[in-house]
Amino acid sequence: MKAVRLILKNAKHLILPAILLVIVLWYILPVHFLRGLDPEKVKTIDLFDGHTGYQMDVTDPKLISEIVENVQSHSFKKVRGKDGISFIEMGYRFRMVFLDEKGNELARLILEDSNTVRKDPFYYRTKEGGLCYDLLWKLIREKFHYDY
Repeated sequence: MKAVRLILKNAKHLILPAILLVIVLWYILPVHFLRGLDPEKVKTIDLFDGHTGYQMDVTDPKLISEIVENVQSHSFKKVRGKDGISFIEMGYRFRMVFLDEKGNELARLILEDSNTVRKDPFYYRTKEGGLCYDLLWKLIREKFHYDY
């Protein structure tokens, strides 16, 4: 009985530091979006441009694969400070909803620019840049003959 009491007494002192360590690690470790999403299972990407209001479906398997693999190839970190909080923000650039052949949602992602992703409640940034932002913008411009 004494051993159990001693363990419980010592555990109380370790719980708070352990919780804090988990929170810090969760916050600083890199994130990979669309991990585990097989590009071949995605049949449609519902693409919405929040700046122009244009919406289109991307159904070309080659484009779908390029978009999914592009996002998967980057690692992201949470943006620190007040600029890193996104749940009070309104509007966005490109919202992508990845759908299977039955129209079920597989994933959802908001791309703000060539190095920033929004996944509420945070913004995530990649140092490498090179996200498929320009490709999405080109698709919208070509489909709707939009000249910015």
